[in-house]
Amino acid sequence: MATEGPFPKSEYRSRYERANVLMDRDGLDALIVSAKDNYWYFTGLISYQFDHLMRPQICFLPKGGKPLVLVYGNEKAKAGNLPWIGEVRSYVDVPFPQEMIAGCLKEMGLAEARLAFELGDDQRLGIPASYLSRLTEILPKAKIQDGSAALRELRIIKSELEIAFMRKACAVSMKAYDRCLAQLRPGVTRREVAERLY
Repeated sequence: MATEGPFPKSEYRSRYERANVLMDRDGLDALIVSAKDNYWYFTGLISYQFDHLMRPQICFLPKGGKPLVLVYGNEKAKAGNLPWIGEVRSYVDVPFPQEMIAGCLKEMGLAEARLAFELGDDQRLGIPASYLSRLTEILPKAKIQDGSAALRELRIIKSELEIAFMRKACAVSMKAYDRCLAQLRPGVTRREVAERLY
C-alpha cells in the first residue's frame, strides 16, 4: 500500500502549518472540510465515495493538532496508511450517522470551539446543510463560521512542488493538443476532434 498521496508528507505538513497560521489570524479553532477538492488538498486521499451523496468524507483540521478524517468504512485502511493523518474514524451506516461529526469534535476537545466550514460563495459543502443545523443542536456552544477566506488563501498560493506538478500537467496537455491538431483536416467533425483529443 502507498504511504504517500500525490505529494510527499512535507507538502501536507506545510499545508497544515499554513492553515494554522490562517486559523490563528481569523480566530478559528478548527477548519472542517468536506468538499471533494478541499478534502483532497488536505489529505491526498482520492476517494470515490464522493460519488455517493450519502457517504461523506470529512477532514477535521484542529488548530495546533493533527488532522482527523472521518471516512466510509472501506476507506479506513487507505486513510490510516498515510503518515500525515493523525486519527481515522469510519462509519458503515448509510445514511451517514450525522452525530459522528459532533462525536469527533467532542473527542478533539472542540465542543465549544469556533468551527470553520466551507460556507462562502466560492465554496461548497460536501455534506447537507441540515447536518450543520443538527450539529448546532448537539453542540450548542460551538460557533459555526465561514472558513472560505482561509481556504481561498491557502489554495490560491501554490508551493514550488504544486507549480512543478502544474507545469508537468500542462506539458502533457499540450502534447495531446499538438498531436490532435496535426491530425485535423477539413471536414473533420467536432466529435471526431474530441475523440482524438481524449
